[in-house]
Amino acid sequence: MAIDFPNSPDVDDVFTSGTQQWKWTGTTWDLVVTEVVGPTGPTGPAGATGPSGPAGLDGATGATGPSGAVGATGPEGATGPIGATGPQGVTGDIGPTGPAGATGPVGATGPDGATGATGATGATGPAGATGATGPTGPTANIDDLTISVIMQSL
Repeated sequence: MAIDFPNSPDVDDVFTSGTQQWKWTGTTWDLVVTEVVGPTGPTGPAGATGPSGPAGLDGATGATGPSGAVGATGPEGATGPIGATGPQGVTGDIGPTGPAGATGPVGATGPDGATGATGATGATGPAGATGATGPTGPTANIDDLTISVIMQSL
């Protein structure tokens, strides 16, 4: 016997013809197969445990809880190494001169130096006063006197 399907069905429309049902997919009518279910039988023995499935996704992170009380301060740590010396700073202004110190004791006299060269002869000083006249000498006889004259050429 021929089945007379509807002309303009919507997707997922079901059409019954006798004891069979047909479902429209948008392009074809597919036969809907229904199983006849009888009474439930007794439960069979438990089967072996199957392998574990993959791990599920992590859930969302929960809200942050309240902060705990502040703990006691720990002991002070060891002192770290001394750092490098920094660069020398700018020289400051010169301060005022301080007061003069007390004069020290006089030192010992040093040795005499060498005698210097003889200087030029000085000018002749004035003539001294004429001395007293001496006593008169003995009288001589002029006839006994010989006079020698020596002439020198200049």
